[in-house]
Amino acid sequence: MVRITRSLVIVSVLSILVLAGCELSEKKKDKTQVLAQWDGGTITVKVFNDRLDQIPQFYRPRGGFTVEQKQKYLDDYSIEEIFYLEALSKGMENTESALEFYRQNAERVILDKYYQEQIKDKIKPTDAELMAFYEAHKDDFYKKSPTATLLYIETKTKENADKAYQELVAGRDFVEVMNEYSTNENLKKKGGLITNIRQGGYIPNIGRSEEMDSLIFAAEAEDVITPVEFNDAFHIVKISEKDMSTMRPYEEVEKDVKNRYMSEKEQALQKEIQDKLFNKYNISIDTLAVEEINFEEADSSDTAGSIVLIASSDPELIYTAKDFAHEVSMFPMERKQLLHEGNAKVDFINAKASNNVMYHNAIKKGYENHPEIADELRRAKMIGALREYYKQFVVDAAVVPEEEVVKAYEADKEQRYVNKPHVKVHEFACENQVTADFVLFKAKEAQTDEELNALVQEYCIKINNDGMIGPIYEGGIIPGVGKDDRYLEKIFSVPEGSFSDVFEDVKGNWVFFKVVEFTPKSYRGIDDVRNELETNLMRKAQKDLFDTLRAEMRQKYNLVVYADRLEEKLPVDSLLTLAEESMTQKNYARAIYYYDKVIDEYQNGQDDYKAKFMKGFIYSEYLKNDTQAIEMFEEVLTYPREGVATDTTLHPSARYMLKALTGEEDILEKINKQSEQMNTN
Repeated sequence: MVRITRSLVIVSVLSILVLAGCELSEKKKDKTQVLAQWDGGTITVKVFNDRLDQIPQFYRPRGGFTVEQKQKYLDDYSIEEIFYLEALSKGMENTESALEFYRQNAERVILDKYYQEQIKDKIKPTDAELMAFYEAHKDDFYKKSPTATLLYIETKTKENADKAYQELVAGRDFVEVMNEYSTNENLKKKGGLITNIRQGGYIPNIGRSEEMDSLIFAAEAEDVITPVEFNDAFHIVKISEKDMSTMRPYEEVEKDVKNRYMSEKEQALQKEIQDKLFNKYNISIDTLAVEEINFEEADSSDTAGSIVLIASSDPELIYTAKDFAHEVSMFPMERKQLLHEGNAKVDFINAKASNNVMYHNAIKKGYENHPEIADELRRAKMIGALREYYKQFVVDAAVVPEEEVVKAYEADKEQRYVNKPHVKVHEFACENQVTADFVLFKAKEAQTDEELNALVQEYCIKINNDGMIGPIYEGGIIPGVGKDDRYLEKIFSVPEGSFSDVFEDVKGNWVFFKVVEFTPKSYRGIDDVRNELETNLMRKAQKDLFDTLRAEMRQKYNLVVYADRLEEKLPVDSLLTLAEESMTQKNYARAIYYYDKVIDEYQNGQDDYKAKFMKGFIYSEYLKNDTQAIEMFEEVLTYPREGVATDTTLHPSARYMLKALTGEEDILEKINKQSEQMNTN
């Protein structure tokens, strides 16, 4: 039996990750409307909206959730809640895989909260402490090179360089001098400005010049440097600004100072807590055993696996070679390989010991019942149980009988698994019929393939590969010719080893050919395609089984989903704004959705009138669906409606669009002709 363990599991669990986790025993009475109910629980508007709010922005549809999307989420949310009840009734939360899934996810959630409260929240630096940290570490992190801002002129001759220099020294406006003398068009567009020049560094548009660098940083602001010849040009600069400080000021790096300070203090406090816990639980690490561990041996041998890598007076903190081997067996190959480099194994075990003892301490402190992470922990437990339930009652329970495989093979045989008949031919293509008839006569007298090849080279206009072409499939194209039904008919009517008669192909060449090899129609054997067949059938069997279970669970737990309670009538202004925003974002399907809401909910002869025109405009200008556009514009022209005060201001525009769409009148051409006539007159 084939088992598919990923695709449908992911589909089933995805919405759990996003939406599941309704806390049934709420601390405060939730009086919002019930959206779904079953034997044992409900989903209210508040709970549902809270779940929607937890969906990351990246996964939210642009323009917000539609009612239909919310209804789909609500149904999925409800189904997975009752599946969770069913999984609990069958003890799925106590299976090894569910417990392991929960442990891995709970450890991360609990350690994050523990670290936040026991370490991060306890470090609250004062301004004085941050300043002291800055002073103590500024030579390490906050040094900088002196910088300058330049006004730059480049010339190709010394004469122009000297003139530009003299005029700048005399006080003439820099931009005027630059525009007259500079040959650097790129910098002229920027006013000659070059910013953030670092001492000893590269100068944009100039390069690395020790002479220029020394002159710049020896000068004062507003000084003009004498022309310097470098890289086949002359360079004149005026110092606009200079900063000779070699240290970044505290105000500029305050955020970085705080981050570094916090990181340093957190590491120190973490080490302090870890050391206390190591002493409390008598933690020790057998580094030599870690370095020499053989994972395969430790996983398969009780003796090798029993070696203690992390010892402790608390049995729950003991970590053996078998534990290590089991954990490594679940690593991806790249991570496994990294463990063999340097001190990677020892580093891993040190981190493992630290995490384990802190997690153990967090559990002792009651973090598993911390109210702020209760929802995440419930979700982890829920997902673990549902994964195991799905595996046992869907993945493992679905079977594909052999007769179904054979039936599917026979059904798809002609479409998917057929090898079409094909032919390889020796083609002789000539410029005219006389030549082709002569070559055919000579070809029939030829005794060897070499003689036939020689005829191609001497008389034919297509000589590549000595005229050999193929394979040519029934109903296919002919290499070098293309689609030619008459040619194909002849190819599949001439016996193998025989010559065709001379005929004209679709390219106008006179040709004949010899059938070198004919391969009749055949089929890929069922065993050759068995994996594909079984995979597709198993996927369908699992889906059918899951759908059946969904229906059974709905009935068993008396699930009722009030999807209609999610219908909300937005103000017309809001709908029109959402439609316009969707058009701006080029999400035209969403824009049409909102215009349809206006048409359905605001049939007042004005708002629906405008919405229909805009729908027509979108179909015409963006979706290029003329049929739908014409239908909408014709609808617009059916207004005014009896009994409502109808807006008809868009009628002329609708008529204009209809004429353009139906070709009744080419408006642009008419305008162009009128313009040409005016020019002529």
